[in-house]
Amino acid sequence: MKVHQSDIFFESEKPFHSSLLNIKRLSPHYHEDSIEIVFCLKGEINIVAGMQKAHLCEGEVFSIDCEDIHYLYSDMENEVLITDLNINAFQYSPYLLKNMLFACESQHCFPYQQGAMSDVKDLLLTFALSEFNGGQPSIDSDAACRIMYILYRYFNYYTYDNPDDYMNPEMFQRFNRMILYCLENYKYKITTSQVAEHTHISKNYLAQYLRNTPFGNFSSMLKDIRCYKAERLLLTTTMSNNEISFACGFSDPKYFYSAFDEWWQCSPHTHRLNYRKYMRQEENYFEFSADASVDIIKDQIIRWHVEKTT
Repeated sequence: MKVHQSDIFFESEKPFHSSLLNIKRLSPHYHEDSIEIVFCLKGEINIVAGMQKAHLCEGEVFSIDCEDIHYLYSDMENEVLITDLNINAFQYSPYLLKNMLFACESQHCFPYQQGAMSDVKDLLLTFALSEFNGGQPSIDSDAACRIMYILYRYFNYYTYDNPDDYMNPEMFQRFNRMILYCLENYKYKITTSQVAEHTHISKNYLAQYLRNTPFGNFSSMLKDIRCYKAERLLLTTTMSNNEISFACGFSDPKYFYSAFDEWWQCSPHTHRLNYRKYMRQEENYFEFSADASVDIIKDQIIRWHVEKTT
């Protein structure tokens, strides 16, 4: 039993797709070409995405990157707005967006990000109303592009630990180049010298630079990327643990097992079994009709604007 891709149909190359669900259990899946934002409108919802686990209450938001294997579940009645952003419809390179790390999370939001988070919620509700109301109100390209700009500027992983608004664009681009290089070469032996040369800095400066990022050091960055890729192979193929270990660039399976356990607090074998056990259970959710969704979203917009002004 393997995790499969879930395709999102973007009507007429529209940059977003919204759906409003009541969720008890959604099976693990991933999206190849969309960034997903989960907005809990009512009740509560649990999200597992890679090594991240989130429990969203009413009014909270959580983003899921392209290709992240994820599932949602809840024991409560809920209304969950899910918005998928088409990475092929924005001004940024689709390749960059597909491999970029985002972190739009209500539960990890510094004061300087609060205004941006408020804008994200406004846009998600506006997109949803247009989606469920037959394209009314109409969404212009600037509004659609704004949400991606906000994610790119305020909710990228590079600034995950930044307590203030300052972001050096050159340093940010360097961070992305490092990640892309490791994503493209994780199967092979990668040295700090290679990454330093690729990003046009010295080896010593590379170590100093990474200390000021969420990864902390080169070894952690490379290990995290390899573990991320290993989970995909573990859950989407029938490859053995040893085969996955070598396919992801670990020099010895024991290093793979140790790194994997550090991420998920269990062995790769147990992780695969846990997903198979979960996937044997039937999905349990329903999607609200367009008419019901319009009424729910209109009510949410009123409540949200009242909340902002009180």
